[in-house]
Parts: sequence; structure tokens; C-alpha cells
Amino acid sequence: ASEEEEEEEDEEEDEDAAAARSAQRWTRKAFELAQGGKMDEAAEAFSQAVAATPADAPYRASLLINAGSFLAFSGRAREALGPLREALGLAPDDARALHALGNALHQC
Repeated sequence: ASEEEEEEEDEEEDEDAAAARSAQRWTRKAFELAQGGKMDEAAEAFSQAVAATPADAPYRASLLINAGSFLAFSGRAREALGPLREALGLAPDDARALHALGNALHQC
């Protein structure tokens, strides 16, 4: 590989790492806000975590399951359907995605 190609790969890795760190920060904030009873703010933090996560990130399905599960358990089952359906599309064999989507649909 040429030096230029290696530099491009390094930049992509840096961007992926930065996106992962941003998603982790937003996810931590979401859990902290939820523990403090600030459900609207927690939902927004989960939304920011999802927005910071590239569509092809290997952890996106897990993040969507967490976000969707939070929404469903905080009384926002209809809002949970989008993230949970996306998670299921990314990881169709993931039992957690199936379970969380089933729970949300049951609440609707």
C-alpha cells in the first residue's frame, strides 16, 4: 500500500474511534440521567449516541437495543419501535433485539 493509502486508513480509524468514544459518552450520560429520573433528557442522550454511531459500526445494534429498551421501559413504546426494528435488521439473530421488540410491541 502506498503511503497515501495508509494515511487515509489511519484517518478512517481515527474517525471510527472518535465516533465510538462519542457514542460511549452519550450512552453513559443517558444512563446517568435515567438513574436521576430525567427521562426526557436520557432519551435525548440516547438519540445523540445513536446519531454519533456510524451505520456500519459493529456496536450499533447493541446501542439501538439499549436505546429502544430504555424508551419502551420509560413508557415510550411507540418511539422504541424504530430503533428496535433497525437493531433487528442489523442483527436478525440477536435474541435481545427480538425480545426487546416483542416487549415494545406488547406495550403498544
